[in-house]
Amino acid sequence: MKILINSQKKLNWFIHLPHFVSALIKILSRFISNNLSETIRKMMQKLFSDSFLMNYSFIGFKGKNNFSTLQCCSVIFEAVRSIKKYSDTPNMDIEKPIKNWMAQATQRIKMKNNK
Repeated sequence: MKILINSQKKLNWFIHLPHFVSALIKILSRFISNNLSETIRKMMQKLFSDSFLMNYSFIGFKGKNNFSTLQCCSVIFEAVRSIKKYSDTPNMDIEKPIKNWMAQATQRIKMKNNK
């Protein structure tokens, strides 16, 4: 299952479907892994293309769009917290792997293009 939000248009479509959002939270919560970082990486990989993420930073630094205010960011937080193991995880612990994954989007694109 890959949703791959790869454009602003697809993101806008996603935002206006509340039933889809609640179903997505359930689906994403199934991508549990041994640790929080790996769990979030799997969720991000399924949801977003690197070409989309390279235009965002978590709080909008360097002239990029702000990811933290998007509904899809809230979906990731809700999906993580719906996993019993991570139900009490502080925001900061969820933010860090999201920020790391987003920061490497451009590098992943470059690596794909060099293959």
